[in-house]
Amino acid sequence: MAKMQAYCNSTGCRHAQLVNFFTEGALPPQAGDLVSGVVQSVGPLGVYVLLGSGPRGLLLIDHISQERVRLAKRLGGMFKEGDKVTALVTRLARMQHPGSGSVELSTKKLERTPGDMLRNPQLVYDTAEETAERIRAATPKAGDLVAGVVTAIRSYGAFLDLGSGHDGLLHKGQISQEPIGDARAVLKMGDTVKALVLDSRGGLTFDLSTQELEPTPGDMLRNPQLVYDRAEAMAVQYRQRQ
Repeated sequence: MAKMQAYCNSTGCRHAQLVNFFTEGALPPQAGDLVSGVVQSVGPLGVYVLLGSGPRGLLLIDHISQERVRLAKRLGGMFKEGDKVTALVTRLARMQHPGSGSVELSTKKLERTPGDMLRNPQLVYDTAEETAERIRAATPKAGDLVAGVVTAIRSYGAFLDLGSGHDGLLHKGQISQEPIGDARAVLKMGDTVKALVLDSRGGLTFDLSTQELEPTPGDMLRNPQLVYDRAEAMAVQYRQRQ
């Protein structure tokens, strides 16, 4: 029970929810776990999946395939109530809203080829164990140097695909030691970025920094290639300071 309560303290669930989310002392799935469940319903956000007697999972529409599912109504042709689904746990959401999906899922990360979930989902399920193991083995840790491609960018920061099923957020405050008002002034879609892993965001997404890799404040604004060229040495210095 102590482990269960500690889990609830970290995720925000109430003690009364233990009855619903834990059975026979077993903890619910963690980020990086492979789970199987049954489709409960299909909604505008995505697919709700029953994970046995544990928490309900939510497979968001953007997390189904690397090829974007553009219309929510298309989901009705892909999933129906009672379908079996195998997916990767990407994040444990805070359990503040009764009935909401408390485990965020992804089949997108299990695709070997973009679009497999749209054309042949059984292939994705058949190779899921091997793919999930590869993702877990490649999970970076704080202090690691990673390279990723900018897949989305907002004023507050850039989202990077780090490969092997992992993603990162490079917040504008972590781009340079010199202040930046808008991340889009420095980075653009498709840019390849070397960055330092600061911490996990509670799943397979990580907080990143290029600020910590700057030899001189402002280098990311004036000469980002210099930052990338010296990234290995700067990463070593960062780890030595920790």
